[in-house]
Amino acid sequence: MNGQPAAALTQLERARDAAANNFDIPCENLAWFCMRVGDLQAALGRVQPAEQSYHEALTLFPNDQRTLTALTRLSAARGDWEATLFWGRKAANIVPTPEVVALLGDAYRAQGKTQEAEAQVALLETMHHLDKAQGGAYDRQRALYLADHDRGLDEALQLARKELTVRHDIYAYDTLAWVCCKKGLYAEAQKAIDVALARNQKDAKLLYHAGMIAAKRGDKTKAKQYLTQALAINAYFLPLAPTQARSVLTALGG
Repeated sequence: MNGQPAAALTQLERARDAAANNFDIPCENLAWFCMRVGDLQAALGRVQPAEQSYHEALTLFPNDQRTLTALTRLSAARGDWEATLFWGRKAANIVPTPEVVALLGDAYRAQGKTQEAEAQVALLETMHHLDKAQGGAYDRQRALYLADHDRGLDEALQLARKELTVRHDIYAYDTLAWVCCKKGLYAEAQKAIDVALARNQKDAKLLYHAGMIAAKRGDKTKAKQYLTQALAINAYFLPLAPTQARSVLTALGG
């Protein structure tokens, strides 16, 4: 949260190693440490070490839905759609979370399987209605999903603003910024992303959003700065987004 992911990774690796030397710790708990190490490695663009950490977690706890989801997310970020479907189906068979269902939909669409992709979209809508009836635990994820896919932006904006009244962390501000950008509310988007980046974040997703907002506002210098930083930190931070970032950079002469 303080913009020091490399330092965070070092500390988490120490925690994992300490856990591994504790012979009383359950395999499930040790697998959690391996998964979290993988998450930070992935956030830093260290794809192969992240994949190795996830597989270490699965060796310890083979049916860990969180690790299976992480492998789905990593595969999608790399554009490996077959692997996305492989890991995503395994994760969905245990717990079909909105994130996994959305990634499966993206994978099917990328492969030209429109009918299968739309089936995942329909499932997401059903899950949303159930989640809404239970209090909206996935509001942030839904707002980001809608913004990423240019769907239901009015709903996304409502959810993002609601989320900010519940949680005031940097990712709530980032969510609002991204939705506002897609809605054309660039002044509000800039204000929100400034808060999200106030601690000099080294999160590629935040920097990508900041760069796209700057590009929409006509600030070419900031757009090139943020998008270049995002790709330097992690070239696989989201499915399709790095390609979009490179396209904007090319258009800006970056």
